Amino acid sequence: MRQLVTMVISAIAGRLSRLALVPASLIALSMTAASSAFATTSVACPPQPIRVAFDNRGHNYYQGKGFDLDLAQELGRRSGCPLTVSEMPRARIFAGIEQGDVDMAFFAIQTPERKRYAWFAPYMKQKNFVLIRPENAHRYSRMLDFEQDRRAVFGVIRGFTHGPVYEEFLTRLRATGRVYEVNSTEQLLRMVAAGRVDAVLSLPAVYGMYAHTSIPEAHALASLDWDAGSAAPPHEVIFSRKTFSAQSIVPWQRLVDEMRKDKTVNKLLARYLDGVDLERSTLP
Repeated sequence: MRQLVTMVISAIAGRLSRLALVPASLIALSMTAASSAFATTSVACPPQPIRVAFDNRGHNYYQGKGFDLDLAQELGRRSGCPLTVSEMPRARIFAGIEQGDVDMAFFAIQTPERKRYAWFAPYMKQKNFVLIRPENAHRYSRMLDFEQDRRAVFGVIRGFTHGPVYEEFLTRLRATGRVYEVNSTEQLLRMVAAGRVDAVLSLPAVYGMYAHTSIPEAHALASLDWDAGSAAPPHEVIFSRKTFSAQSIVPWQRLVDEMRKDKTVNKLLARYLDGVDLERSTLP
C-alpha cells in the first residue's frame, strides 16, 4: 500500500513539473489524494473535490511548482480528499474565496474583512521589503521621505495585503493617487527596475527567485526595511466559509498545525529556501 501511495504522489509531482504557464481557465489539474490512512487527524472531505487556486509568486508558486503547491499536495495526501488546482490573479483568488468559487488558497494574511468570509491556518511567516532603484535608496531611506515626495509613485500587486504599517501608508498614498496596481509580481519587478514606479513591496522568497531567473535586472534593486520595528506576520492557508463550516474547519486547521509541528512545512520550505531566508520564514 505504501509503495502504491508513493507511486501515486510521484506521478502527480511529475505531471505538475511539466505544467506550462497557461490561463487559469485552461488549467484543470486534478490531484487525486492518497489514502487517508496516513492522516493523523480525521478530516471530512467536502462532497466535491477541493478547488485550490494559486497565483504566480516566486518560490511560493511559479509555473506549476512551489512550496505552496507542495503543501497542498501534502494536505491532500494526509486528508484523503481530492483536490483540483487552478491558476489566477491574486485579486480573483480572494474574490473566489469570498463567493465560494475557490475553496482553498495559500500565503494569506488575516484582515478583519477576510475573516468575515474565510477561515485561516498559519504555516509560515515572511516580511515585506521595499525594493527601489539603487540611485534612489538614500533619497527614500525612510517611509516619510517617500511620502513627502508628491511625485513619487508606489507599485503593488492588486489584492495583496502587506501588514498594518504598510497598509496605512498605502491608504494615505491612494488618497492622492500615488499607488499603481498590477496583477503579477513579474509586472511589479519589471516596472520598478525600469523606473516606471519609484518603489514596490515584495518578499525575499518571491523577488529572489525572479532575480535569478526571468528578471536579472532585479539583482540591482536596493532592499529597504521601512517597518523595522514589526515582526514578520504569519502567512496562512485560507479556507472559504462557503465550503467549510465552523465545525468542519477545525480538523483542517489541526492538520495544518500538525504539519508545522512535525516539521513537514520546514522540509517543504527547504526545497526552495536556505540560510537566513529559510530561518526567517519558519514559524515556531
